[in-house]
Amino acid sequence: MSELWADRLIPEMDHPHYVYAASPRRPRIAWPGGARTALLIRIDIDTYDETPGEAPHYRDPRHAGVTAPFSPEHRAFSQHEYGPRVGVFRILELLDRHGLRATCPVTAVSAARYPFLMGELTRRGYEIAGHGVRVTRMLSSRMTEAEEAREIADSLDGLTRVFGATPMGWFGPGAGESERTPQLLDAAGLSYVGDWSNDDQPYLMTTPRRIVSLPAQPEWDDVEQLWFRSLSMATWRDAAIEAFEVLQGEGGRMFCLTLHPWLIGMPHRIRYLAEVLDAIAGRERVWNATAAEIVAHARPILAGGEG
Repeated sequence: MSELWADRLIPEMDHPHYVYAASPRRPRIAWPGGARTALLIRIDIDTYDETPGEAPHYRDPRHAGVTAPFSPEHRAFSQHEYGPRVGVFRILELLDRHGLRATCPVTAVSAARYPFLMGELTRRGYEIAGHGVRVTRMLSSRMTEAEEAREIADSLDGLTRVFGATPMGWFGPGAGESERTPQLLDAAGLSYVGDWSNDDQPYLMTTPRRIVSLPAQPEWDDVEQLWFRSLSMATWRDAAIEAFEVLQGEGGRMFCLTLHPWLIGMPHRIRYLAEVLDAIAGRERVWNATAAEIVAHARPILAGGEG
C-alpha cells in the first residue's frame, strides 16, 4: 500500500474514495413500486488474449489453472471462446423466459468480434457497460496514470464505435483498479463503477462528479465461487438463493448476479442457473433493472442522505 493510500485511510475504511458510514446510519433505499430488492443481472462478455500479457498489463493470476506460461495458449483461448459462441445463448433463453433484462460489461475486442451477439444484446434492450479492452488486461498500479487513462479511453471508444453511444458505467476487467481508477473513470464521464465488494447497496464516491459504486458481491459470482473456490453447483445455487432471500428480507438492498457464459453456460451447469432464476424471478416486490437505472434512482436518495 502506498503512503498516499495509507495516509488517506481512517479506521473502518478499506479505501479512501468514500465517506464512511456504517449500514444502520445510511438511508434505506426505497426502490420503485415498493420493491424490496433491486435485481441486477450482469453478464460479462469477455475476450481473452491468446498470448500472456506484457507490462503494463496484468492478468488475474487465479486463472493459472486455465492458462500457461507459454504462447500462444490455444486451449485456454478456445475454452473461453465457448462463452460468446454457445454458452451465452443458453443464458439469454433463460432470461427471455422470465422477461428479465441484463447489464453486459463488454470488452472492446468482444464488441468488434461478435457482431451477431452484440445485435442480440441490443435487441433485448440490455445495457452495455465498459469492461476494458480485453479481460486479461486488468487495470493496476503497475500502470502509469497515462497508460491507465488510455486503456479506459480505448475501451470506451471501442464500444462507442459499435453501439453508437458511450457507456454510462464500468466493471473493470478482473475488477482491477489502481489508487486513481475512480478519478479516471469519473474524468472519462462515467456515472458508476461495479468493482468494489464492501457493501450491499450503492454508495457515492468522493470523486469530483460523485461516481456511484455498485456492489460487486463476489460471494455468488459464478467464476469466484465455481472456478476459483471450486464450490459444487448445488452449493452455488443454494448460496445465491439464500443470499437473495436475506437481502429481500432486509429491504433496500441490491442483488447483483454476475455470470460468465464460458462457465455457467456449459450444458452441465445451466440448469443450476435456471433454478436460481426460478427462485427469484417470480418473487413479488423485486425490481429488475439495469445498472444505469439503479444508479439514476439511487443517486438523489444517496445525495440527500449526506445532507
